[in-house]
Amino acid sequence: MRPVVFRGWDSYENKWQYGGFAEIVIEGQESDFLIIKDDMNTFKVDPDSIGQFAGISLNGVDVYEGDFIGDDELESEVTWCNIDQQFQFGMYGGASDIPCDAYVTGNFFEQERL
Repeated sequence: MRPVVFRGWDSYENKWQYGGFAEIVIEGQESDFLIIKDDMNTFKVDPDSIGQFAGISLNGVDVYEGDFIGDDELESEVTWCNIDQQFQFGMYGGASDIPCDAYVTGNFFEQERL
């Protein structure tokens, strides 16, 4: 069973935070989106940056929802499919179809910020 880990961009610390995820809703206010570390420290993150660990690593790099993975010929975004209830790896299909030379090339959130 894969660990359930989320990643979100912390604009204050200017880095990715990893851990559990919570949305804090207070009536009449904007929601806060938090990453919660194992030591219970919390970090407010950009809601557009949040992605869940997809359960695989490529060349030692964990793959998250919103990442782009590719090889010399192809690049695809990692997304969640509600119908199939599993992560999709774009043109590659399922995790078993990803070639062994594929790697994480970037992610949706950082590309949008450029």
